[in-house]
Amino acid sequence: MALCGRDAELATVGRVFDGAANGTGQLLLIDGPPGVGKTALMQAARKDAARRGFQVMWARASPSDGVSAFAVVTQLWESLLAEAVPAERAELVGSLRRLAGNELVGSGPAVRLAAAEPAVLYEVLDRLYRSCVRLTRRGPAAIVVDDAQFSDSASSRWLAFLARRIDGLPVALLIAMPLGDLGDEPEPEPATELLSASRMQRVRLAPLDTAASRTLVAGVLGRAPDDAFIAKCQWATGGNPLFLSLLADAAAKQAGHGSRQCDVSALDLGPVAGYVRNQLRRISPEAVPFAEALAVLGHQADLATVAELARLDLGRASRLAGLMNRAGILVSPELAFAHPVVPRAIDADLPRHRRQAIHRETAAVLWRAGESQERVLAHLVTAGPVGEPWAADLLRRAATTALGDNDLGSAVMLLRRLLLEPLDANARTTAAALLDIADTRDGDHGASLRQLAEARDRLPMWGAGIGADLALIQFLAVMERYGDARRVAMQASVRAAAQGQLPALQLRSVVIGLGLCELASAGDALRSLAELEHTQPRLCEDPDTGLGWLRLLRDEWAGLPASHTQTTLHDLAGAGWPSGEAAGGFSVPDF
Repeated sequence: MALCGRDAELATVGRVFDGAANGTGQLLLIDGPPGVGKTALMQAARKDAARRGFQVMWARASPSDGVSAFAVVTQLWESLLAEAVPAERAELVGSLRRLAGNELVGSGPAVRLAAAEPAVLYEVLDRLYRSCVRLTRRGPAAIVVDDAQFSDSASSRWLAFLARRIDGLPVALLIAMPLGDLGDEPEPEPATELLSASRMQRVRLAPLDTAASRTLVAGVLGRAPDDAFIAKCQWATGGNPLFLSLLADAAAKQAGHGSRQCDVSALDLGPVAGYVRNQLRRISPEAVPFAEALAVLGHQADLATVAELARLDLGRASRLAGLMNRAGILVSPELAFAHPVVPRAIDADLPRHRRQAIHRETAAVLWRAGESQERVLAHLVTAGPVGEPWAADLLRRAATTALGDNDLGSAVMLLRRLLLEPLDANARTTAAALLDIADTRDGDHGASLRQLAEARDRLPMWGAGIGADLALIQFLAVMERYGDARRVAMQASVRAAAQGQLPALQLRSVVIGLGLCELASAGDALRSLAELEHTQPRLCEDPDTGLGWLRLLRDEWAGLPASHTQTTLHDLAGAGWPSGEAAGGFSVPDF
């Protein structure tokens, strides 16, 4: 990763080297969260030290180093040996042999050092220190240790031992570690000793500003990025150099230009997810399911729900949240990720079955907790089948509401999701018919209308008889299926007339009103209204009846453009008819 925007930090490193060259040693602690550029700064420091003629010893600790005593110290000496000229190699080899010959050093378990007598421990640390002093007789030395939080205990103790005695030595001791990122272990004494060294300076790396981010991204892309892409990258990463580099690399591989570069969400976030998962495992294996649950829950997450989804007790979940906060993955006091790109990457990296399982469990947890319908549905719609009555009932009611609001996009999504749940035959038939009508504005819906007509008397909250007919008609009118609604109304009118029911005339007024909603049928509707004025004059004169109401509207709209009439009647069809006309009233079908 390229080093950008670190001029001030490089200047600090240079001053530490200047002091060491003049015999005034100093410890420089490089602090910062993962991905902020500590390693890149340490690599630049190594190059600067070599350019200045320093003897450079460097090591990069790893979690596996903890099982062997002086694993990091051995790396330091071996790195110097690799760069030594033949005349110097014999003395260095002798020093390494002395280290390996000590029973507390080399491949032996680190725990043996902790159990050693204080006098023995001091002798080993002092011997290493004197080897370092002899080394400086040939010139100033730079000792560079990256990822020191993973150092074995023996090496950590020696680094602290050296830091306390560095004044007066031509030694620059550079140690990089995210202070506080200590995994499951309590804060070790060597970290405290490093911080308390008299010749210690601490530099905490901050996120990159927009200008430095632009420079870094341009270096990866090989061209100047547009402002929108930089703005989105800066928001998604918070200026974290590693995440910026990964996004820029993904954009370069995608060979995006212009607006395509700006769609950060379309980039491959796999490398980001891989890095974050590695960091989480270093904290604790339990941190992975914790982060997955938090990524799925989103910004409204609470610790108790995350703990339940990750199958952790509340105390353990609280400790993990604290560790992830200290590692720079979360921010406090809210339970949220420090960088927006991280939860997106975690979610995108989940296998489909795993993501569905988390959403299913999340929906169930939120439903049991009495959370709002909106929060539960946000997870339920992306989950696999739940197989419990509450899920089907929630989806059914949400679909009903969406249909009533003429929100056909949401209605289609909810109906499709509902059909994945176990349903009785009538509910399944009804849902499928409603989906067919809602999903296709044009086309023949004859079969679906017949299914709804057959099911209308068995829909528990839709009413029965004329009420069911009117509810079905209203449903179709709300969705602007005026032709379908008119056909249903005509069939219901004929059926009601054959049975001698009074609502037959009411249904005929509905047919006329629906006919006025479409220019193609407006002529027939007006002729039908004129015919009823002769056969039913009393009803046509009464403004409280549907026929009287339609007559008043016709007279009021006389001379107005047909488009105005159609628009007004469109609103009328969506709003319903005067109270008292429909037995049971109008409502969107609830099944």
